[in-house]
Amino acid sequence: MIAVKLVARPTVSGSGGISAPRSDLCIAVLESAPVSEPAAARPAATRAAAASVGALVLIAAGAGGYLATRGNSGSKGHGMAMSGSHATHPVPSALDRALTLANGSAMSQGDLPPSDCHQQGSTIVTCSNPTLAISTAAFRVYPSLTALYSAYVAEIQSIAPGPFHANFGNCNVADPNGEVSWNHAEFHPRIYSLAQSTSGMLNDESQAAGRVFCYLNSAGQEYVVWTMNAGRLLAWATGGPHADVLTWWSGVHHDIYLGGMHM
Repeated sequence: MIAVKLVARPTVSGSGGISAPRSDLCIAVLESAPVSEPAAARPAATRAAAASVGALVLIAAGAGGYLATRGNSGSKGHGMAMSGSHATHPVPSALDRALTLANGSAMSQGDLPPSDCHQQGSTIVTCSNPTLAISTAAFRVYPSLTALYSAYVAEIQSIAPGPFHANFGNCNVADPNGEVSWNHAEFHPRIYSLAQSTSGMLNDESQAAGRVFCYLNSAGQEYVVWTMNAGRLLAWATGGPHADVLTWWSGVHHDIYLGGMHM
């Protein structure tokens, strides 16, 4: 190995002798420095230790790469499984399909947008703001007419506490309070009792297809609760102004078809 060494350069005196060296004049002198001993000359123990350390490093690196590869491959596989799967959506129930059909029917066109109505299981659909006038609406089917009319009375009493009264008022724009029967001839008869409605023996077209209760509270909020014997449907809606709520109901309740529904 070559080393660089700085030495002071002597100055020559006028008489030809060499005077004391001057510190401000230096020259570089190349000297040979001892060369480190070759690797072959190292002790065997040192070489063995170095080899062991190197082997451990290689093993660790290999293991880390293997684990990283396995981790990436596992993540990739999981990601592929996730990307290949699709979010599950509930199969539309008969009730949900009936409301979708009603939304496209003549008398209730656009009154029950599927984007605003969501099924809760196979027997319930709830709607939030399906129109400007309706804040909420709900539809539920029951296993029997007895269960249906028990729920009907209970729903009415939750809105207007007190004894149930049948056959008064008319539930139209001019008369927003009442409880009557309704049929598909668009009449609201006041001659059929709750027991007759529960019996299921009345003709939907000429007698009574169901019942309706309507109530306008002091805040101007209209409530409508109605039944439909075909399909054993109970429905209710609320909103305002009352004329718009009752106009919405007059179309919707005629356009819901559940006659072929089986529980």
